[in-house]
Amino acid sequence: MDQSEIILSVGAGAWGATLIAHSVLMLGIASASDVEGRTKVNSRLECTKPMGRLMALQCVLRSLMCGVLPFASILVWAISSESTRLKISQFLEPSDLIVACGVIACVQVGVVFSLVPFLNSHIRLTWRRRFGEMLCVRNIKGKVNFVIITVREEEFEAVLQRIPERETVEGGKQLYEYCRFRNSMGLETGVAVVRSVGQGPNSAQSVTRDTIEDLDPGWLILTGIAGAVPANEFSLGDVCLASRLNDFSVSAAIEGKLPEYQQTGGPMHRDVERLLGWLPAKREQMGDWNSESSIGRRKPDVQIPKDVSSLALYGPLDVKRRTLQSLCRHFSPENPKSTKFHIGPGATAGVLMKDTELLERWQKSSRHLTHVEMEAGGVFEAARHGGEREYPLLCVRGISDIIGFRRDPDWTEFACHSAAAFVHALLFYAPLQESRS
Repeated sequence: MDQSEIILSVGAGAWGATLIAHSVLMLGIASASDVEGRTKVNSRLECTKPMGRLMALQCVLRSLMCGVLPFASILVWAISSESTRLKISQFLEPSDLIVACGVIACVQVGVVFSLVPFLNSHIRLTWRRRFGEMLCVRNIKGKVNFVIITVREEEFEAVLQRIPERETVEGGKQLYEYCRFRNSMGLETGVAVVRSVGQGPNSAQSVTRDTIEDLDPGWLILTGIAGAVPANEFSLGDVCLASRLNDFSVSAAIEGKLPEYQQTGGPMHRDVERLLGWLPAKREQMGDWNSESSIGRRKPDVQIPKDVSSLALYGPLDVKRRTLQSLCRHFSPENPKSTKFHIGPGATAGVLMKDTELLERWQKSSRHLTHVEMEAGGVFEAARHGGEREYPLLCVRGISDIIGFRRDPDWTEFACHSAAAFVHALLFYAPLQESRS
C-alpha cells in the first residue's frame, strides 16, 4: 500500500468516526433540549412535540451530505485500476486530500453552528441546565410578552407551579423565572415571573420599574389575592379583574373629622379595556381553568352563619345582612356555584381592609367597587410613567376575603391558585400578542 492509499484509509476512518460521534452528540442534545412545542396539560405548560429529535435528524442528514464528497473520492480510488490511480496521483497529491477533508470539516461545522441558530440556542439551553448557568436579561429584553408580578410567597409558588419548564434570568435589577411556550393559536409567547418581597404600593412600584428597565415587556400582569365586598355576583374563591383602579392612598386626617381621601388612579390601559370588554364572550372557550384539577385545590368549606348575630359576621347590621345574603347565595348546599371571573372597578391603598365602615366611605365615591387590594396603585404608576411608553396592566385577583365575614384561612391558598389558574388560561387562549404595538 503506497502513501496515498494509507492517507485515504486513515482519512476515511477518521471521517467515519467523526460522523458517528457527531450524530450521537446531536441526538443527545436533542433529547436534553426537547422544550419546543408545548400545550396545556393538567393546567401546566408541558412538552408534547419532540422538535429537538427532528432537528437532530436534520443535522445528521446534513452530516451525511457533507460526507458525500470524501466518501465518493475514496470509493473511486478503491475501485480504480492501478493505471487510473497513477493518473489520479499526477493531479491529486496526498496533501491535497488532507486539505480537502479539512475544508469539508470546516464547512460542516459552519453549517451546524452558524446556519442553524435554532440548534445553537438548544445547545446553550442544555448547557445552562446541565451546569447550572442562568440566562441573562440582555438576551430576552424586548422579547418578553408578559411579566407576572406577585407579592406573597403563596402567590409566587402558585404561578410557578403552572410553568415547570423555566429558566432563571439574572443580570438585571431583579431575578426572574422565564419560559417560552406556544399558545392555542400557535404563537410563541415569552413569560417572566417576578416577586415583590415587600407588601404595599411602594415596594410593588419599585419592582415594576426595575422590571420595565430590565425586560421592556409587552404586558404587566399583577396577580394574587384581594378582599371583596359582599355581592351577589361573586364571592370567595372567584377571580376579579380590575376595569378601573381607584387609589385611596392619599388622605387627610383632620382633628374632629373623619379622614378625607383624594382619589387617584384612573382607567386601565385601552388594550386592557378592550380585552375586558371582549372576555365575557369567551367564557366557554377559556377551558376548564375553574375546575378542581386545574386549580389544584378543593374549595374550602363555608359554614354559613345561622343569623346576623353570629360571631363570624362583623360590621353594622345592614352590612351583616348583605354579607349573610351573599354567602347563602353562593354556598348553599342545594345550589353550589362554580368558580368564575368577574370584571369591575377595584380599590387600592396600603391598607389591609378589614373595616366595613372604611369600606363604606370609599364606596361613597366609587359605588361599584368590587374588591380591595394593596399593591396595584404602585404598579399602576410605574406602568404609566416608568418607561418610554405606557404599559398595559392587567390586575387579576383571587378573592380570599369577604369584608364583613371571618372566613376559613384555607381560602388564602385557594384564591392564590384560582387567580394563577385563570392567568394561565388567559395566556394560553386569549389573543394578546398584538398589544405590544
